[in-house]
Amino acid sequence: MKRRVRKSRSTGKKSAEEKPRLVADAIIDALPEETTKVMESMIDGVTITDLQGRITYVNKAASLQLGYTKKETIGKTLRELFIVEQDLPKFLKQFKVLLSGKPIQAEEYLVKRKDGMQLVASFTLSVLRDAKGKPKTILVFHRDITERKRAEEERLKRERVFRMGEEITGSIVKRFGVGITSEELGLNDILSQFSELAVYPSPLNLFDLLAAGTFVVLRREGVDARKKEVREFLAPLIQRTLKELFVIAEEFRRDIPSEYKNLEKALGNCKCS
Repeated sequence: MKRRVRKSRSTGKKSAEEKPRLVADAIIDALPEETTKVMESMIDGVTITDLQGRITYVNKAASLQLGYTKKETIGKTLRELFIVEQDLPKFLKQFKVLLSGKPIQAEEYLVKRKDGMQLVASFTLSVLRDAKGKPKTILVFHRDITERKRAEEERLKRERVFRMGEEITGSIVKRFGVGITSEELGLNDILSQFSELAVYPSPLNLFDLLAAGTFVVLRREGVDARKKEVREFLAPLIQRTLKELFVIAEEFRRDIPSEYKNLEKALGNCKCS
């Protein structure tokens, strides 16, 4: 009798642990064989969850995206396995909308991998219903768009850096009455490199580089301007430019070194002589 009790308890514990796996098996068994073959061959990730967002199935592509084995994903929730902390509020809000009957179409989230790296994924979520119209499961398609987003954020950065260079050049032309371009000043290259916030050790480098280049070009154009005058004119322009570069850095989720943060103090301490 004691042996039977022990066996029964052990079996019960095992069943509870394997419940997510059994649910997944049931869902896969209910799908046509060709459907499961298609899902396993897709380049996009396919994930199936219950109505609480607990994962019951992932295809091969989803497993590769996350860096987890299929077994490791079963029973985990979308929020704990997929979404990074900073995107959780947006995801939870939209998940409630999903359960109310409105699908989520091509929504972008930052996704965390098992190895700690992050990727950008486009998610489409919809609720699957049974024959009576009752919500049954959630079907999730997710595509890794990290490279595409990187190429877009890079394109936008170049455009904004070019615009900043044109604005600075325009101010110099107006102030000193010369016909020069941002290319002659080397501004596009300087700003592009500086926007990485890793090339130069402090914001004063940008100021010094631009001031020196401007002074050389003005002398070449026959403008009798003192170095102090040029630096005093450029200081507020550089201050505004650095603030814009900080915005770009934050959008690219780059850490801003501490020496960059006290902008006014750094420029205020520069020697304009």
